[in-house]
Amino acid sequence: MTSAQIASHSRTIRAKAEALLAKRSMWARGEARVNGALIGVVLFSSSRNTKIVYMTMVTGAGCSCPASQKSASGRCCHRLACALACELAQNAEPQYDYSDEFGLVDIA
Repeated sequence: MTSAQIASHSRTIRAKAEALLAKRSMWARGEARVNGALIGVVLFSSSRNTKIVYMTMVTGAGCSCPASQKSASGRCCHRLACALACELAQNAEPQYDYSDEFGLVDIA
């Protein structure tokens, strides 16, 4: 996600997304079937009613929260938080390289 895409979200959505992103280690993750395809999802509980849970695609491609459903663009803090988390994961350095431990070599 480019900085222009992030900036296109309202200040409120960006602030909420950053707060959610800071707690990403506590996110409930799972899988769901959408149009027959198995996708990764993150479940967020409602801040107003803890009995309500919103499902957001891990990639940030869609969310079931009211803000996303009512918005013409589908933007919400959940989608932005997931998209930012994906970006962080893709840009992260590998934490451990097992090739040295197991003597693995690239044969290609």
